[in-house]
Amino acid sequence: MYWRKKKIFILISLLLICVCLFSGYYLKITIQKANSYSMSTKAFLYLQKALNIMEKKFIYKDTIDWDSIKKEVYKKAEGSVLTSDTYPAIQLARSLIKENHGFFASPSQMELLEKEEFRFEPPIYRLLEKNVAYLSLFTFPSTSDEADQAYNKQVQTAIRALDSSNVDKWIIDLRKNQGGNMWAMLLGLGPLLDKECIGFFIRNNGEKIPWKHKKNTVKQGNSCCLKSSLPPYQLKNTPKIAVLIGNNTASSGEAVAVAFSGQKNVRFFGQHTSGFANATYPFFLSDGACLLLPVMHFSNRLGQIFYTNMAPDEVINANEATNSLKDPTIEAAIDWLCNF
Repeated sequence: MYWRKKKIFILISLLLICVCLFSGYYLKITIQKANSYSMSTKAFLYLQKALNIMEKKFIYKDTIDWDSIKKEVYKKAEGSVLTSDTYPAIQLARSLIKENHGFFASPSQMELLEKEEFRFEPPIYRLLEKNVAYLSLFTFPSTSDEADQAYNKQVQTAIRALDSSNVDKWIIDLRKNQGGNMWAMLLGLGPLLDKECIGFFIRNNGEKIPWKHKKNTVKQGNSCCLKSSLPPYQLKNTPKIAVLIGNNTASSGEAVAVAFSGQKNVRFFGQHTSGFANATYPFFLSDGACLLLPVMHFSNRLGQIFYTNMAPDEVINANEATNSLKDPTIEAAIDWLCNF
């Protein structure tokens, strides 16, 4: 027993010595690299961390020549002493990898974002000709659970009011929806969604994470994202739905469109969406700065992945959404709802 304990002690000691030697070697190499760009070790490690996050997590990471990118970015950061001195280099990296959905924000910018009170337009709804229900959802930059619940209540109040007219034909207008909190939007629209699984996030390794709507709750996988404070509501009639999309339908607005994609009795009208059909995730750096990156693609319930934008079933050449009966996209939607 004594020799066994001694052997274990010797092995642990050797392991610790190896770790110390490796750490010392790594530190020496890091200092050499930092010196080669006339950077402080702190600034170099900070920039290295940001680049490593991009290389490992960015949704299009496998299409990028990272050695070339890093060479140019480190050159941009030459002379950096403080972590903040590397910010222009991080922005350059975002530009070089063509990252245009997320952002990089300094600690002071993050403080302003957290304090900013976002205002959002409530949904517009009304009954159109031929007993067609019209519901338009705008951008919803959620800031709290309280705001999410208020938004969900507004959307469901609109749906219940329209459904009281015994409608079975619906127009969901997403042409002015540039994103925000997809879960609040999907929760509000729950009565119009016909399946529990309404879409997926797709990781770079192919892993699928389902979007679920059930019993007035929306989930990402098995994790609850938002639960309604209202009782569940069921439509009086099986809905036939026209979804309107366009160039300003972006991010979470595209997620809502994807949730309806593949549902029976649904057709899309308008123009191609913005092309931000992916999920973003915030990565916080050591000084409090935030690197927001797109990390997962959207897929509809049938497994169709949207790598860029989403195309309508019927392209309508109209400039912008007008929310009026003279709107060619609304006219086309009404024609399909009532005649096909």
